[in-house]
Amino acid sequence: MLDTKANDRAGPKVVAKLKGLEESPIQDNKKEQLHTSGPDNLSLLPAELKSQILFEISDQKTLLNLSEVSKVFRTVFDGRKKEFLLSAYAKELRSGEVPYQDGADAIIKHIKDPNAALILFEATWNGILYAPILILGGTAFRLFLLMEILCDRLDTQNYDTLLLLLYSMYDHVVLETSWAAWAGAITAIECLEDGSKHVATSVIRMEEWILHQFASKQREILGKSVLEGQEENALCVLGELIRYHKEHQRREETRHLEWNHLERKKKHSNNLAEVLQASLPLHVRQSRWVMAHKEVAGLLRLEDEGDRHADFHGGVQCICDPSTCRHTAYANDLYGTLEEIRINLIRGPQGGKDEAYIATSEFEHMPPCYKHIAKERHRRVRRMYIDRWGNPFDRSDGSEDESEDESVDKSKDESDDKSEDDADL
Repeated sequence: MLDTKANDRAGPKVVAKLKGLEESPIQDNKKEQLHTSGPDNLSLLPAELKSQILFEISDQKTLLNLSEVSKVFRTVFDGRKKEFLLSAYAKELRSGEVPYQDGADAIIKHIKDPNAALILFEATWNGILYAPILILGGTAFRLFLLMEILCDRLDTQNYDTLLLLLYSMYDHVVLETSWAAWAGAITAIECLEDGSKHVATSVIRMEEWILHQFASKQREILGKSVLEGQEENALCVLGELIRYHKEHQRREETRHLEWNHLERKKKHSNNLAEVLQASLPLHVRQSRWVMAHKEVAGLLRLEDEGDRHADFHGGVQCICDPSTCRHTAYANDLYGTLEEIRINLIRGPQGGKDEAYIATSEFEHMPPCYKHIAKERHRRVRRMYIDRWGNPFDRSDGSEDESEDESVDKSKDESDDKSEDDADL
């Protein structure tokens, strides 16, 4: 009897040697091919280890090559051919080497075999998640396309079966901290919520579990860098975090009779600010000016509603210089970003006239303690808007800056006229 530990060591080594079959054409002398590509005593290996070796092969081509050149493995292969081919193809799908459209075709082809269909579905889903190169649209976009294909081509019963598998993949599973993994979890929730009533009811508990992980791992998630090509995944995750904290803010507002509701609301406000600060640069990076404007507006609103500036100064709302007050410096940076966003909205095609108007009007809501840092920026973007689309602003919009300019110009003109009259006299 062969030593078990020796068998365990032999398995990966044999697979490594057999992978060489893929790199060279099959020779006419198959006995010589086998002799040069594997151990001389392959026939002595137990059938269980031979099966393990075949299951370790990660692509169908190598698997078929081995079955053709080795009589030792051919017998084992023929006995469980479908299982071995399914295992190899699933590995190709998981690696992202096979397009997800091909995976969808394979799932539909094997839908009458629930075990095979579920293996292929999980492999295709994970292949999208962990593809080495992200294509346009990001992970969530491609996962939705996969589910659309399956929903359109499968009947309700078979599609619900796949949704239940999707549920089992994420329910009470501890997710790794990667943008792709989190985007996949969010997409799974949305797909399940759009499913049948039976499936949608089950997802409520899963959603609570995943969102709880979101909250507990937020700092870890936000600490991850966003590489080129990962922006869609990151924004998908950050958008869900924003929704989560806003929902909890509203929930705490309804609990105003509880003694610590203000503390809990403040905690969610601070967490929301952290997420908005993380998502804002990504929107700017991708020139999504309308979304970037919403993020800045949200941050300014949190800064104003939370009275953070006054709290920092012992409850006194004072006017500070950015160089001496970190809250004023923070607001100054936000208004600078806001000006950049509005300039791009006014000059560019994105958003159009209405969005540019809303963006420009955002300056009207500036707190009194920050007017000295935002006033000039407001004047510039307002003038740019008027130059392009005319003046839609009225006095109720807070147009004191323009009024002051007009008053100064009018006084100057009257003074000049009076000087001319005196000169005539």
